[in-house]
Amino acid sequence: MNKRDKILVFVAVSCASFLATYTGSSINVALPTIGRELGMNHARLQYVVSAYLIMNAVLLIPFGRLADIYGRRPLFKIGMATFLAAHLVCAFATNGWVLIAGRGAGGIAAAMFFSNTIARMHF
Repeated sequence: MNKRDKILVFVAVSCASFLATYTGSSINVALPTIGRELGMNHARLQYVVSAYLIMNAVLLIPFGRLADIYGRRPLFKIGMATFLAAHLVCAFATNGWVLIAGRGAGGIAAAMFFSNTIARMHF
């Protein structure tokens, strides 16, 4: 792998690492609007936040081990594609439970690629 490719991989992995942590906490700003638009009370709004964080935290180590077994690149790619699909579901959610399920799926996907971004990359 030449120097240019190494830099591109570093930038992609750095952006993915930022994305996983950013989406975990940035939802807090939009919670009042989400609650009004989808008719969710405060208790259900907490599920929106918790679904992502719990799934991410619980699955981070298992996905890291699966990446050791099956390779980092496939898990990273699957995680990024799943992350995109999950957040598209969130963007077009028509009720609170769809949003919560989408956030949970986003947390699972984030664990897939975030476990690889913090691992030592071999170039």
